[in-house]
Amino acid sequence: TTMLLPVSRQTLLRSAGAIPSHGPKCVHHRQKILPLGPAAILGQRFLRPSSPIGGKLFVCGWSQSGALGLGNDVSKADVPTEVPTEGAVVSVACGKKFTLFATDAGKVFAMGDNASGQLGSTAAGKTKSTAVQVEGLDGVKIVQVSAGLHHCLAVSDKGELFSWGWGGSSLPGGTVGCLGHGDTLPQPTPKLVQGLHGVKVTQVASGSKHCMALADTGALYSWGMGEQGRLGHGNNTDVLAPQEIVEIPPMQLVRCGDHFSGCVDREGLLYMWGKNKVGELGLEGISVFAQESSPTLLEKDESFKGASIADLGCGYSHCVALTTCGQVFVWGSAGFSHY
Repeated sequence: TTMLLPVSRQTLLRSAGAIPSHGPKCVHHRQKILPLGPAAILGQRFLRPSSPIGGKLFVCGWSQSGALGLGNDVSKADVPTEVPTEGAVVSVACGKKFTLFATDAGKVFAMGDNASGQLGSTAAGKTKSTAVQVEGLDGVKIVQVSAGLHHCLAVSDKGELFSWGWGGSSLPGGTVGCLGHGDTLPQPTPKLVQGLHGVKVTQVASGSKHCMALADTGALYSWGMGEQGRLGHGNNTDVLAPQEIVEIPPMQLVRCGDHFSGCVDREGLLYMWGKNKVGELGLEGISVFAQESSPTLLEKDESFKGASIADLGCGYSHCVALTTCGQVFVWGSAGFSHY
């Protein structure tokens, strides 16, 4: 005989992993996950031009617009597939339907959709199914790349920042400015971000339509779409050029989700801000309208069992954090059982 007990919809959803997490949850695993070493903890992973850690490039998934770089005859890759590259790859980023990577020689290549100039090549046409070299960076050695929805960022070994691709809305009154050039114009090839002149950039991160740049001093700059407070300036205003986030301690690491941002200070403390609809900030009070427009500290004793943060990953609406103790914590949308 089978007895059917009444179970609430919420209980069923939680057991299936479909209830959002209201705060970081520790992922139980058999082995400790080790941080990537002091360079990762200091947020300097990409800035070691004297001895770059390069490797081969592998891709998988759908190759819409040629985003995998495997040629016109390949529509998807069911398993990781190597992409021929000109030298070892030291940094890679994915946007919507395009891929961007930098080699140990400091060159940048891109493949996929080029409708907004995100491939950085005037010869690429609307799409390119194999890697094409990004133009306009002659004599510049790039050590890190980042990609948003339709825009790109690249940091040189001297701390210069370049951007290209989609700049913002072309509609009257519509703004975004995710390229940081003081306007919303598209850029088909890399352009130096003059608003950071005199600032040595050590790390960048891109959301769908906003950007963050970390300086060697620990100062943090943001620009682009300001909706839901994702820029961290205490408001929802779009910003067309880099603007420093004030009243925060020196930072060592920065990451962006689609509509939110996070950073780690030099003490290993995590700050989050932006939209909190499904708990993507790791804070209480989630709702359709919930947001934090300034960096908000997640107390490590309460959220991470007293551990400091070594690395952070931000997805569309969920996050993963690695502590210096080797533990992994997750929070945000659980619609597909992220934890």
